[in-house]
Amino acid sequence: MLKIIAILSMVTDHIGTVFFPSNQWLHIIGRLAFPLFAGGVAIGFRRSSNPKRYAGRLLLLGIISQVPHFLLFQSKYLNVCFTLFAGIVILMILNTKINHIVKYTSVISIFILAHVARVEYGVYGLLTIVVFFYFQDIWSSLVLHTASIMIGMILYHYSFIQLFALISIFIVIYLRQYDFRLNKQFSYGFYPAHLVLLLFFNNICG
Repeated sequence: MLKIIAILSMVTDHIGTVFFPSNQWLHIIGRLAFPLFAGGVAIGFRRSSNPKRYAGRLLLLGIISQVPHFLLFQSKYLNVCFTLFAGIVILMILNTKINHIVKYTSVISIFILAHVARVEYGVYGLLTIVVFFYFQDIWSSLVLHTASIMIGMILYHYSFIQLFALISIFIVIYLRQYDFRLNKQFSYGFYPAHLVLLLFFNNICG
């Protein structure tokens, strides 16, 4: 259920970005998408029997999706799958029993690399995944996610509508108890497929 809401929010946002860029309501709905995916990744990491394979699928998905993502949005950013991949790598490092200096140096390095490499949502995106993983009560989540959004506003000049992303906290916390699984092919294939479809219609309409 969580992933379905995230997908619907993402598609709404992308339709707004491509076809109705001045429609604020579509973008407001779209602000829910990334934190819902981030929350889903945090939950998925907890449940995964093989986090490395989970991360590998997202990395492959990011590579496959990058060309249609660039053509559709003319964006200089690496698509969101790379963000989710980096978030899982950070969680794997944080949950590994290694020297603390090595652990936190590695994590900070990934944050810096994500910012420099211009992965979508950057530092804000990675913080969102980490917060969802470690803080699962409403009030701590609200405070920390608000702080993450403020960092995003400073680093990436997000508009105030990014604050609507806070609604996602209540959705993730409420729905995390439900283990509704989508077909794996649909779950992983939808992202690149919808980019190609939007690109097709955009070329026709253009």
